[in-house]
Amino acid sequence: MDIDFHYYATYVAAVTAGYSEQESTTIAHAAQYIDDSDSSKLLGRVELGFDAVPTVQTNDELGWGRITSALSDGDLRRVWVPFHFVPGNFQSKIHPDPDYNLRVKPFTGRRQDSGLFDKWQYDARAAEEFKLLCLPYSPIVVAMIADTMQKYRDNLCMVGIRIHVLIDTFAHMYFAGTPAWHINNMGDVYDITEDKGGKKISWGGLNDEWATPDGTSYNSFFYTGHARLGHLPDYPWVKYRYTPQWSNTPIVKDSREEYTNAFVEMVGALRAIRTGQAYVPRTTTVDPSLMSQVQKLITASLPFGMSYKNNTANRMEKWRQMIPQMKRPDGKPMTAPETYDVDVWLQQARNCLAAHDPIESTDYYKFNLGAYEHLMFVERELEREGIKLLDASPDKTGPIYLMQDLALMSVERKYIGPMKKQFSGVGARNEYWPTMAEEPTTLQFLPDKAHLPDMPIQNNQEIRIATTETSVGKFKYLGYWKPTDAYYYSEGYDEQVWVVERATPNLTGPLVFGERIYIKNKMNGQFLSPSGDWLGRSNKPYPWIASTDKEPPTSAVDGRRILDDDA
Repeated sequence: MDIDFHYYATYVAAVTAGYSEQESTTIAHAAQYIDDSDSSKLLGRVELGFDAVPTVQTNDELGWGRITSALSDGDLRRVWVPFHFVPGNFQSKIHPDPDYNLRVKPFTGRRQDSGLFDKWQYDARAAEEFKLLCLPYSPIVVAMIADTMQKYRDNLCMVGIRIHVLIDTFAHMYFAGTPAWHINNMGDVYDITEDKGGKKISWGGLNDEWATPDGTSYNSFFYTGHARLGHLPDYPWVKYRYTPQWSNTPIVKDSREEYTNAFVEMVGALRAIRTGQAYVPRTTTVDPSLMSQVQKLITASLPFGMSYKNNTANRMEKWRQMIPQMKRPDGKPMTAPETYDVDVWLQQARNCLAAHDPIESTDYYKFNLGAYEHLMFVERELEREGIKLLDASPDKTGPIYLMQDLALMSVERKYIGPMKKQFSGVGARNEYWPTMAEEPTTLQFLPDKAHLPDMPIQNNQEIRIATTETSVGKFKYLGYWKPTDAYYYSEGYDEQVWVVERATPNLTGPLVFGERIYIKNKMNGQFLSPSGDWLGRSNKPYPWIASTDKEPPTSAVDGRRILDDDA
């Protein structure tokens, strides 16, 4: 699907479902931004407090990333599976699935093949990949809408993300978000929109449609999603026939019918999210006069071979002209949404950072947090179904455990570094003072008496902080002592008990490496913070980043180095 449906149709569906026009514009912007938020638009961990994830990959990223081996199959799947090709080709083990016999497709295609450089056979791995076939009305989609209704009703950006994912299952039906020849390749394609016999669609010529060529390997990125069909599945007016590699018989896709179904389900899902009522697929009704207007837009055909830019511009203009003729639920005419601006959210976030204002209130932040949470949701759902083809999550280092070696970095990109032994100002005693440095010293979060050492650290958990520097001997436990002092001393004091707090709202589960955390002294309520070249304290929360990585890579914001294990 393209911007005509992800922005304009989503806007109309949201207004129809009872959202205000302003709320509907935010939902629609988020739905379209899924197709635009590549890695160049991501701020870093220090700015956001978590690993922002791309929701799309550019052709340059795909091509160069595969050539240089920087982009693995898992890297592709973590973008295309959760955000564009949610799987449904399996019987659910965790959700009611009464219609799986009607939904799930058998593999009846060729079971072995030989190419120029390698061979392929339909083995256990290939069968597992075939489960990733995108199909509408799947249990994971229903669970996704329920999750949105229960947790994210007030995050309109997350609502837009989930609606994008929902309606993509109609346009992307029978494809998978993984580089797989045996799923996403096909034979000749015939346009049967007007001619039942079909007219063969040609590719690559001056006035032809564009699609990826045959790949040189069976997991070439050319075989990701519907790349071998170019933008054909994004055209709502086309009916076409082809034989996919996974089948021994042709299938017919009528986009006019599927886009109509997508719009109706979009209204139903948005109503459910807004009202808190259960989403039940195939039960939504929409005013017939509105549906007539929507179907007129869906079936408005354009010639093949038109440039993609002109094609989408033509369709957008048709929606802009039609929307003022549509009626809101109160009977008043709808107002067309403002023109979509791909850069406005990121610019607002950058303005907040420049002014030192909270970024958490921006739609950019809410969108990226929603995208992160959505990826985690899909990973968890597939793992519970026994499908683990997404590989690792963005936080490759995972949860922070008690007794685990780590480094703490400030937002100024300095670490808690080696200690210095200096006079404390009390009697003739020297103390061990932690410094702020370019290189970290290894620390550990130690358990209190109520926790076992091998447990992951939870939000608001009480800990002690210890240096692993052997030169301090038994004086290794960090505490707040006098009004401004933080230094290591022997254990057994209340001043050495700290509370670790999650800085990013809405994230759940154990604390993980790479997210921002606050470290508060339990006794005096003040927060650990740098003070020049030393550790000090602050009455306001100060964010730290825990990491196992001593060489943080580059931020997408301005080229500075940050802690980002996945960059």
